[in-house]
Amino acid sequence: MKKEYKKFISTQMRKLHAKRIKWSGLSEDYERDFIIEAIDGLKQKYSFINHDKVTRFLSANIDLIDILIDASQYIYSVFGNVPIYLELHCDPEEEWDELFIVIKTNYSPEKAVELENKFFDEWFVKVMSKVSGRLNFAEEPYDVLV
Repeated sequence: MKKEYKKFISTQMRKLHAKRIKWSGLSEDYERDFIIEAIDGLKQKYSFINHDKVTRFLSANIDLIDILIDASQYIYSVFGNVPIYLELHCDPEEEWDELFIVIKTNYSPEKAVELENKFFDEWFVKVMSKVSGRLNFAEEPYDVLV
């Protein structure tokens, strides 16, 4: 089921991008509905911190949706079945927004750093050029409230 969902979303994202390239007059309703559906799909994997801000950011950066679907699979393979959150960090004075994947664990600090490095080496380094300062990740102890 997980692979089927990931394949469905990836296929839908490719179709959407192809339609954008082929027809510049893509219906705004179709695009909005597709984005809403894709973001709803992310809610199966992630909890959103400040839902409205995260949703607006993802709507403006739809290419991140497919990357986030992929990320969840790597997170589970590296950290195990842990809760993961999406939280938007903003600095209006510096005019930047960055979406953080917050991975909550109960590991010792040493083990957490080891797993963060593994996740970085196995997945994040491969997408860094694609996310260009719009996406980052952090591991936090589970007892720290988001």
